Amino acid sequence: MDSSAMDLDHDQPNLREMHKSYKDATSCFVRWLRCQHLITASQGATLATEVTSIAEVFNAAKEVQRSLIKVPVSVMNSLRDAIKYRRKVSEIFYKAGAADEGHENFVWKLEEIHTMLWPLESNMVAFVDDVTEAEDTKWKNAFAPLPVDDTQDSPQSSQPNNSESSHNAITIPIPDAIPAPSLPDTAPQQPEMNKVHKQLKEIWEQAAKGEAPIALAAWFTNLVAYEICDRGHIPHDFDLFCSMHNFSAHSYQSVIRGIIRRLDDDQDPDECLKSASRMFMTACVMAEYAKEIRDFDAPEIQGSLRVLTECPFKYTIDCTKTSETASWWSEARKQQIHSVLEAVKTALPTSGPGSRAIVPVESCRTSDCEGNQICEAFFDLTLRFFLQKQRPRVPQWDQVIIMDLFILTEDAASTPSARSSSLQYRTAALQFAMDVHECINEFRNPNSPFAKQYPIVLTCADGFCNAIKQYFEEYKSGPYHESPWTMGCHVVELLMLATSLGLFLCRQYGVLYSILHLYNALRRLNVKGLQIPENHELNKLTQMFSLEIFKGDPPCRGFLHAFRYIVYKSHKYSASTSEASNLEKGLLRGHFRAGDPFLSLVTQHKDLHRRNPVFLTRVYKNPVPIAYDCGDENCAQHKSKAWEYKIEKVRREYEKTTLSEYTAKARDAAAAELSEDSPSSRLNFLKLFQAYSQMLDEFAKRVKGRLKVEYTKQRLWTSDMEYGLELSRFAVEETLEQIDLNFNGTRREQVHLKGHPLLQSAVKMFKDMKEGRKPEDAELTRFLWDLA
Repeated sequence: MDSSAMDLDHDQPNLREMHKSYKDATSCFVRWLRCQHLITASQGATLATEVTSIAEVFNAAKEVQRSLIKVPVSVMNSLRDAIKYRRKVSEIFYKAGAADEGHENFVWKLEEIHTMLWPLESNMVAFVDDVTEAEDTKWKNAFAPLPVDDTQDSPQSSQPNNSESSHNAITIPIPDAIPAPSLPDTAPQQPEMNKVHKQLKEIWEQAAKGEAPIALAAWFTNLVAYEICDRGHIPHDFDLFCSMHNFSAHSYQSVIRGIIRRLDDDQDPDECLKSASRMFMTACVMAEYAKEIRDFDAPEIQGSLRVLTECPFKYTIDCTKTSETASWWSEARKQQIHSVLEAVKTALPTSGPGSRAIVPVESCRTSDCEGNQICEAFFDLTLRFFLQKQRPRVPQWDQVIIMDLFILTEDAASTPSARSSSLQYRTAALQFAMDVHECINEFRNPNSPFAKQYPIVLTCADGFCNAIKQYFEEYKSGPYHESPWTMGCHVVELLMLATSLGLFLCRQYGVLYSILHLYNALRRLNVKGLQIPENHELNKLTQMFSLEIFKGDPPCRGFLHAFRYIVYKSHKYSASTSEASNLEKGLLRGHFRAGDPFLSLVTQHKDLHRRNPVFLTRVYKNPVPIAYDCGDENCAQHKSKAWEYKIEKVRREYEKTTLSEYTAKARDAAAAELSEDSPSSRLNFLKLFQAYSQMLDEFAKRVKGRLKVEYTKQRLWTSDMEYGLELSRFAVEETLEQIDLNFNGTRREQVHLKGHPLLQSAVKMFKDMKEGRKPEDAELTRFLWDLA
């Protein structure tokens, strides 16, 4: 005997009991339905005389719905019991490995019948299953409706034919009397979705008024889209809840409002119903469009698309009936959805004249990007609608929700303001593209030192500028290509590319690390004649990037060891080998391990909003440094239990956080990086590299003669060190070493330190720095992008 048979034998007593309960409940419901069916047939309706198959039961229920026949509470309770027990039987078979689609299909049909008859439920009519008695009751109810005692959960156990029991009236509140079988799993999600919709409306209204960058609004909308679709926030029967709006019966709407109020007192039930109605009608319009493009075959999409859970729309309801419950829906809205879908269909090729304007810029992404390279979440998720093999295509509920987000974004961004037209949003994106092009173009000089040392910089700069030029030349009109969401995505993509190039240059030369480590050491050095003025600009950068630059608070002593460990990931090696000596000096470029600052806006956009553990620590205000694989098994950072504990803690916190709570926290974390207090994501690292590399270059040139003599004697001098910027890292190391050797030393040691050329040159570098002297320089305005 196989395991599935054994499991069925084990559950056989429960199975028999539930099967009997299911049969009794179904029999009670069908008896009443057959009675109403025969009455309707006797009045001239062309119906079958018997109700035996599930199809006949469904047709009889539809006739009851059309005739607006009131359904006793006891009958509806029987139907609910039938659904409940049939579902349990199906689950037993499924766990035993003997799943049968017949069970699921039967339950779905019963649920559809329940949806049809639910608004007609009434405790003012009696249960009858005899035609003569039913007709007699019908006439009595017409003149003197009496309340009925329907307090039993299952009428088959209380002999519903006994008319005497129907005169003890108990009024049952409707919201408590009819809990829909699918509602407990589905309804809580609608208030959550409504909260997220409010967050999106708020941020796009701010963007329309110029109070928030469109880059932040688009970033946040992308995060919401991927968060909903990737992480199981859509219940499997969410479409059932959205389709229920089709019934305009007052009793049904009262039930929904009551349930939503019990779930969340702060939510407006009417808003939740309107949102569900809007999404349902969006699904209907997308289904209509799918029929129009039945013969369209989508081209092959390059790149790997992540797998999403399929959630097709199961309930087909005539769209013409929805106009009574949603007067805002218009032909213009339907045409808008058709136009947007048509624009996505036309832009499906990843290259060529039909592709999106941002495609050349997307192609500049580095090879470490996972999956596809589509920067627009709406396009990324909607193209799956066209990749379906079945005909006609069926809108998945994640695609419906994304389309609903697009409509919501368009409406919220169209508030009366100085930037309310699509042309102005596009102008803002093009202006930012021009700023990025102008800044990158300065790095295309083939005679510059870093161009000779790092040809890849020149190659990347050329590629970026050419891609941006193509972006200028491409112009596509329409509600999708000119939408604020699309334009905002383009701004974030351009920002990501410019930031990536700037961080690459800063990392390769250790510019930001060298400046801040040396500034911190000299500020803590209490030697008369070697004091440097306080620099508000460098203080702000130290405060913003303390976790990445110093792995915590800036050190108070041991400056050289901290610099070498953080920048080169070097450890205490024996100096007996030349390789160890070179490693300590940072001469082995392959061991250069300085990490980039973590920027939520750029990093999350680059990774298409995958669940980044470091980002979660930012969201839940428990930040950790980025962990890099340095190739050393003894690396303390990878052995840190505290680091792993923090990551695991925020992951558990994430799992307990609701959808709207997480999106609100993530929005605040990203907005904080664009604020005046800590504008890390707005920093133009290209300009920052230009400013500080020039300072370090001059510093290294002043001490080049001394270092060249010493390094030549030690056989450490290389041709690359002829360039001041390349030599600056080693000049910084030598300076930090002298500070460590004489820190808090004797008067003689302080005098020696005061006359040391390295210290004198370093102090002069910071004294000659004009920027940062004023408190307002802490705003870093000279390094900030204009993300209007």
